[in-house]
Amino acid sequence: MAIHGNDDELRLVLSEDDVVVLSRSELDRSRNAGRDFVAFLSGYAETFPPFGQPVYDGDQGLVQVSPGNHENRGYYGGSAETRLVVFAHLVRPFSWVDDPRTEHLQDLVSAAGVTDGGDLFQGTKTADLWDALYVFARGERFVGGVIASNSVGLTRVANEIRRRLLASRTRQIP
Repeated sequence: MAIHGNDDELRLVLSEDDVVVLSRSELDRSRNAGRDFVAFLSGYAETFPPFGQPVYDGDQGLVQVSPGNHENRGYYGGSAETRLVVFAHLVRPFSWVDDPRTEHLQDLVSAAGVTDGGDLFQGTKTADLWDALYVFARGERFVGGVIASNSVGLTRVANEIRRRLLASRTRQIP
């Protein structure tokens, strides 16, 4: 893995045809919440742990608190969800609402939720996988429960990105 950058972005070159652009400001902001993968991306660690699937328990979402009265208790998958969201935001921001790839990226995550790996990610660039995480992390801000209902697929996508990052670390790329 080679890292090139300027003041605004870092370019991770995983292979000649697989380049991911990360946001330097998000990387700086994530130093506490994403300490393990920030250390890896900064060259201070050889690896980082896999992503665990967020666990959602208790009353979440729209809950009836008394007859006719409902309260939105929100969704929170604990530290595993926080870690996924922080990791997703490392990719450079883009206008995901208007991006023509958004529907395809959403379909990819949905498929990953019901299919365990295999050829599912074959031919998909790492940047697109990371953008898929970003789409869901940003969507969660507007529609609660987006990450909760797609947590299996998002966890698999994050772990595929992790696998590729670790594999690229062992290769020498100019």
